[in-house]
Amino acid sequence: MLTRGGVRVRRRVRAQTLSGYTAATFGIPTVFTADYDSLTPQAITRLTDFVERSAWPQRLPILRAAGVRAFTTIDKLALPGVTEVAVLHTAEAHPLNVYAIPDSAPAQFRGENNCGNAPVRLLHRSFNTSEWSVNAPCRGDVVIADTWYPGWHIFVDGSERTLKRANVAFCAVAVEPGNHTIIKRYTPRLPLIGAIASAVALIALIAASRAGSAARP
Repeated sequence: MLTRGGVRVRRRVRAQTLSGYTAATFGIPTVFTADYDSLTPQAITRLTDFVERSAWPQRLPILRAAGVRAFTTIDKLALPGVTEVAVLHTAEAHPLNVYAIPDSAPAQFRGENNCGNAPVRLLHRSFNTSEWSVNAPCRGDVVIADTWYPGWHIFVDGSERTLKRANVAFCAVAVEPGNHTIIKRYTPRLPLIGAIASAVALIALIAASRAGSAARP
């Protein structure tokens, strides 16, 4: 493993954006990777196809929108806002150049009419929940680089709000000026309906059992 400039890189793993490989096994989040099992949401698939067809100046805004902090490529780049981190020599014909996008973030505040900017801080993340904080200077949206998908709900200061689609495939929620805590949680409808149905069936079974016991002499 290499560490340079705060970016961790594993040799021979190709933990990269725009790659046919995945780093998920190593706990490294990825996006815009090959969809081998056809489970990737269509919006991400469309963005991936666009990124792969585009030149690097057109790719970078999409990578920033997706919160990509590092990527590797066989191309040598000299682009504003992109920093070279390392060169990985592999068994393949070309070395992998590792680049970082220091100003990329997993969430950002986007003020109405460019009224202001503010950092969005990640407080906690688990498998189906993430929690964020922001001190919004004006009315705007907090855009989170998580894939928009049915079953996700979002709460601002404890009140559920509309989870909007942003940047084609990602999420956003409107906030007013001031300090806010935002919680994004996955609560799909079908498992909830199943749990309710199971509880009703259990109650009915208990009631029927008690009624049968009372009817016996």
